[in-house]
Amino acid sequence: MEPEKTAQGYGGLWPAALAACLLQGAALPLPTAAQPAFEQERTDRMNRTQSGEPKKPAQENAENTLLRDFGLLPEAPPDLAPVRLEYDGAPVPVVLGVGAERRLDFGQAFRVGLDPAVSGFFDLEIYGPRLLVRAHRPVATRARVQLASGEVVPLDIRAVAGAGPAGPLEIAVAPDRPAGASGEPPAVPASALPVPAPAPGYIDLVRHAAQRLYAPERLWTDAPGIARAPVPDEPLRLVRGLRVDAVPVAGWTAAGLAVTAVRIANREPGTVRLDPRQVVGRWRAAAFHHGRLAPGTATVLYLVSDRPFGDALGIHRDPPGRDGED
Repeated sequence: MEPEKTAQGYGGLWPAALAACLLQGAALPLPTAAQPAFEQERTDRMNRTQSGEPKKPAQENAENTLLRDFGLLPEAPPDLAPVRLEYDGAPVPVVLGVGAERRLDFGQAFRVGLDPAVSGFFDLEIYGPRLLVRAHRPVATRARVQLASGEVVPLDIRAVAGAGPAGPLEIAVAPDRPAGASGEPPAVPASALPVPAPAPGYIDLVRHAAQRLYAPERLWTDAPGIARAPVPDEPLRLVRGLRVDAVPVAGWTAAGLAVTAVRIANREPGTVRLDPRQVVGRWRAAAFHHGRLAPGTATVLYLVSDRPFGDALGIHRDPPGRDGED
């Protein structure tokens, strides 16, 4: 019985001895009297392993605790219980840690809409009734979720720096709230929303002016946002190096821009080449309807400016008594 007493006494010192040996990288020395009992314990453990006999819970917990104390077994992740929220008409708060993914479960099919200004700050993945959302930077916004029942649930999403709540959210409509009783109008699919027309640019203005001057009226097309504007009808000194007559004939404005059509008549004895770089004034764009002009013929010059015509032209007006020569 003496070996058993010695083995029992040694068993009480086993964790301390094991710690010392693991830290020093040495083998654990066993007392001579304890070796028979230890060998028997190891033989019994191997037999249980080979026979498939499961470990006793107390033994398995003790071994896991010992391995975890020495950093040989990772800590078990915490059990993240889902948080249940009921939508009663008020926006549902959703807090995220930046860089961390959080799951939202709506219990039914849904569609989600996010403000385009912040959509690039989030990753959204939809898997059936579940939404996985991850934020890339701290931001606060409101998303709208339309459930299959017709209910629209607003989400006040707030992404914070550092660790945020990681548990899944279960979001359900309050039982006393009938389906489709949301205070907000039903969400409209993005594909059904009208796409606003872009503001007219330089090309749109010049095309509109050319169509009004050269095309028959039956071929005119209405351009939203472009309106007729008054222009001066006085002669101008507009093209450097050429003897031409220049008189504005029509003008239009749109989105802070103006286009003015100017009639250019050639007074030179021969054909001239028209170059927009010879036009005086401060213009955003300039284009001749024809690149060459024969003697006694005329064409139109289109001038686009971001200010009134007189301000863009500056001092380049023909004074009384001048014949238009530059």
